[in-house]
Amino acid sequence: MDLNLVMLKNNMTKKLVFLGDSMLGRIDQEQIDYIRSKIPDLTIYNKAEGGISTKQGIEKINEVLELRPDYILLSFGINDLWNEKMPKDEFITNLKSIINSSDGTKVIFWCVPPVNDLKDLDGTKQFNEQLGILFDEVKKLSANDGIEIIDSFSEYKDIQDGDDTIHQEDGVHLTKEGYQPFFEALIKKISLI
Repeated sequence: MDLNLVMLKNNMTKKLVFLGDSMLGRIDQEQIDYIRSKIPDLTIYNKAEGGISTKQGIEKINEVLELRPDYILLSFGINDLWNEKMPKDEFITNLKSIINSSDGTKVIFWCVPPVNDLKDLDGTKQFNEQLGILFDEVKKLSANDGIEIIDSFSEYKDIQDGDDTIHQEDGVHLTKEGYQPFFEALIKKISLI
């Protein structure tokens, strides 16, 4: 085989950039290595950070695009509701701004699992209802705007039963086990697009 062809083939890696809140920001190198073991020609950059909402996502999209990604993985919603008490319409407007700024890059939105604060089940139920409304609007965007969805929210909607193995003690962030179904869905999604 021609050496130039081999070098060209080896340089054909795809780039995935995470942009969002701590749900993506807490993904560690071991977990990234797992994803890469399933998609070896994928380079992953994690630009997500705890506490940010779609407002900060708008500010960070140019930094993400400088990496020239093939895919952008978004995770927003929890901080938009929890910290900012952001109305649904503002969340969707902000999200559309991020998507429209993505310059044709394939966008994947992760609807994260519901929260599960066993110390405040009533508050948890109300919060998850609001989060579900946001994610229903995101799903409408996907149909109209061509973004891909990983819907962990629906997959885990019935977890509030005291036998929660997917959440850390805070009831929001995921355990290693909790991330695994998301990783499998992400690997499948990237393999198909």
